[in-house]
Amino acid sequence: GDGLMNFNPDKSIESIRSFNFARNSILERSIPKLKSDLLTRQIPDGERLFNKCSPGVVLLVSSNGIGSGSIINKSGEILTNWHVTENQEKLYVCFFDPSLSDIDNIDSEKFTIAKVIATDPSRDLAIIKLENYKSGLTVLKRGSEFDIDITMDVFAIGHPEGLVWSFTDGIISRVRKNYVWEYDDHKMK
Repeated sequence: GDGLMNFNPDKSIESIRSFNFARNSILERSIPKLKSDLLTRQIPDGERLFNKCSPGVVLLVSSNGIGSGSIINKSGEILTNWHVTENQEKLYVCFFDPSLSDIDNIDSEKFTIAKVIATDPSRDLAIIKLENYKSGLTVLKRGSEFDIDITMDVFAIGHPEGLVWSFTDGIISRVRKNYVWEYDDHKMK
């Protein structure tokens, strides 16, 4: 009851200004540490994960552009997205090289050829197979959709905007069973 009777807008505004001044003073003193913590967040075991998995991720180049793929067996089969292989019979494949940072630095001699052997446009998936078998392939371990849940960390290694073998992370925000969405002219599940 008495709270509203004693309410004074001028005093409230002054209190807010005082609070904001105090808060800003504290933030200004701690901002170098705060900025440092925000900008240098380190993923636990991220470097080990990148070093272990990068050799199993390939760069794919076709007339459609660039994409990425995952080596799925020692026979040279690579899982990628259908939209990367769409209207292609063959693609150029480049294996991981830690000295490369963007696509412009890759010599054409680093590429080998893979043939498209299976596609599933409705799921945006494709499998390609190396024409010239390469020994010592790093095979990526496949997970199971039953092992994922909301809030789990996920990681990706790919080639966005030609920045080859880039590492990023995220969080599974939702698992949608039997979800259907549109992808150009194709329905995807």
